Amino acid sequence: MTPLLIRLDEAREQARVLENALVSAREKYATADPQAFSAYIGSLLEELYAVRARIDAELGLEGLRTDGSSLWVRLRGGRVGEGRAPAHAVGQLIEAIQKGTRQAAAFLELGTAVLHRVPKEIGIEASLDVLAFAPGSARIAVAPSTPQFRVDHPLPLADMALQQLVSVALWAEGGEADADLDRLLPDPWARRQILSRIRDIAPTATRDYTDLQLSGPVVGLAAKRDSVLITPKAYSHASDLLERRQEERVTFGGRLVAIDVEKTRFHLRYKRARIRCDFPRELMPAAKGLIGEYVEVNGIGFFHHASELPQRIRVATIRRLTSDEIVRLR
Repeated sequence: MTPLLIRLDEAREQARVLENALVSAREKYATADPQAFSAYIGSLLEELYAVRARIDAELGLEGLRTDGSSLWVRLRGGRVGEGRAPAHAVGQLIEAIQKGTRQAAAFLELGTAVLHRVPKEIGIEASLDVLAFAPGSARIAVAPSTPQFRVDHPLPLADMALQQLVSVALWAEGGEADADLDRLLPDPWARRQILSRIRDIAPTATRDYTDLQLSGPVVGLAAKRDSVLITPKAYSHASDLLERRQEERVTFGGRLVAIDVEKTRFHLRYKRARIRCDFPRELMPAAKGLIGEYVEVNGIGFFHHASELPQRIRVATIRRLTSDEIVRLR
C-alpha cells in the first residue's frame, strides 16, 4: 500500500471508532437534557471533525473547496463550537467584511476615500457572496459576486479590496509601527475607514468568538502564508492608533444647517450624523449664503476616542456640491 492509502486507512479507522463512541453515547443518554448531552460529547465531536478534516486534506478536497473562494473566515472560541455560532455574530462579521471591501474598492478605483455612498458600479463589482459553511467549525467562504471581465486589474476588484483589508488586519495583529500603515494607506480617511472595519471584525472580550482565522488566496497574496490568526490584539492596536490620531485632515459632503446664525453655530448633516462645523471669520459670509445647501467642507477633523466620524471640523474651505455629487451623496 502507498503511504497515502495507509494514512487514509488509519484516519478512517479513527473516525469509525469515534462514530461508534458517539452512537453508544446517544443510546446511553437518550433521555438526557439535550444541552447537557451536547456539552458531554463536545470533545468527541471536535476530534471527529479534526479527523474528517484530515481525510479531506489527504484527498485534496480542501483545495477543491477553496479554489472557488477568495477568503475563508473561521470563528473560534467563546460561544463558537461544535459547528455552531450565534447568527448575529456571523451576520455582523460578514456585513463588516462587505462594507470594508466596498470602501477599499472605492479607494482603489477613485484614488480617494468615498465619504458617502459608494458609486453603484463599484458597489456591484465589490459585492461578495457567501459560498459555503464548512462543517466542524464556524468557517465561512466568501468570493466576488461578479466574474472578472476587466483587463486593467490583475484580480477582481473585490479580491484587491479584500487583500487590502487583510493587509491592515495583519498590521494591527502584528502591532507594527504607525509609519508602516501610513505607507500602506496614505489617505487619512481611507485609513480611518479600514481601521474601523478591523475593529468591527476583530475579536474582543465581549464578542462571541476569541480569535478569527483568515485563509484563502487573498491571504496568500497579502501575508505570503496560508493563514493568519486575528486576536484581540488587532482590535487594541487599531483602536490605539485611532485614539492617537484625534486630529486629522478630512473632507466631508452633506447639507449645511444653521443651529444659531448669530453665534455662528453650524452643523453638517452627513447621513444620519451631524458634525459641528467651526468657520473662521473670513468664511462666515460664504457659510451663511450656503445654509440649507449641499456642500463639501475641508479642514481639520477632531475625533473623540477611536470614533470613525469627527465630532467637529475646523473648516478651511467650503464649496457647493454639483448636482451629480448630490445624487451620490443621497
